Amino acid sequence: MTLWFLRSRSNKYAVRVDIAAAAADLRGRMRAVREISSPTGSVDWESAREIAGKCDSQFVAAARTLPFLERRLALAWERSLVMSCWYARGNRHGFELLEERGFALMSMLPEGVQASVCREFVDAVDHRHEMGSRVDGVGESVSAAEPALVEVTQKALRRRMKDERQLIVLESVIGGQSGRIGQSLRHYVPWLDFACEYLEDPREVQELEMLVARWRIERSKYVVENPDYAHVRIVDVKTAQGGPHHREGM
Repeated sequence: MTLWFLRSRSNKYAVRVDIAAAAADLRGRMRAVREISSPTGSVDWESAREIAGKCDSQFVAAARTLPFLERRLALAWERSLVMSCWYARGNRHGFELLEERGFALMSMLPEGVQASVCREFVDAVDHRHEMGSRVDGVGESVSAAEPALVEVTQKALRRRMKDERQLIVLESVIGGQSGRIGQSLRHYVPWLDFACEYLEDPREVQELEMLVARWRIERSKYVVENPDYAHVRIVDVKTAQGGPHHREGM
């Protein structure tokens, strides 16, 4: 196998084009596995898995010819694809959103992907994989339990996000900026800043609900502690003030 730095520029481009095409093909094969209506044990499902498995092995072998960061990107995307499509229950541990993001990056591979973007995606997949392993460890009965929803107004939602931001920054001062805290500072804290700025202006309940749904996704990538913190239900200010027994979530 020719070392990457010894390849010509045209050859490097051709390899990236081939791998981007292989990623699209693999994605189609894996999605075929997931979309079969009668999964485990059916002839069609087993056949689709066999074809996808061979395609996956070929993709991994090809991806290993890429330079270091692009190789990590390709293999991290492949892992997210497998986790979201290969298993009968599908979208295992919420890998589907990461897979879509990674596929967009793979499509950009021939034209070049920034190193920082590659690192961010690999970090997110690694963290999601670690979170998924913890969920597996506690058993299906526990992981399937629905968390209690805390009722919050827009003002309380913004305060809740600001409190979490301050806690992450404080942890970075005390414990340093490596590992999970470093990832949170680079990727999650800027998202919280954006969300808090968005919440400075009055928003409709539907807009707030969409923001909360996005918050749960972003938070799950970087924060392990207190997993139910983002499980809130938006209430209108009038609703919150109307009941004598209502207590706004802190």
